[in-house]
Amino acid sequence: MARVMVTIPDELLAAVDRTAQHEHRNRSELLREALRHYLRQPPPPVKKHTTKQAIGVIERLRTKALQQAQQAQNSTDIIRAFRGPLDVVPESTNHTE
Repeated sequence: MARVMVTIPDELLAAVDRTAQHEHRNRSELLREALRHYLRQPPPPVKKHTTKQAIGVIERLRTKALQQAQQAQNSTDIIRAFRGPLDVVPESTNHTE
């Protein structure tokens, strides 16, 4: 059997430990069963985005970038307005939501 390391928020781990103790099991047994249960579930349906929705997103992004560029003071500000800040992670591009 393989060992894995996962990061679990303290509150969730406390709930796992309480449940395991209540059921007279150890943490690993409880987590294995929870994973088996989760993996038996059918996958959620994939939501497809339409072309119209994609065009709407692109148009909103274009409008926002243009507004930021109009407020810029110099060419560097204009480039930064279109590029966005370097230290900000863009929102998820996961198309399955």
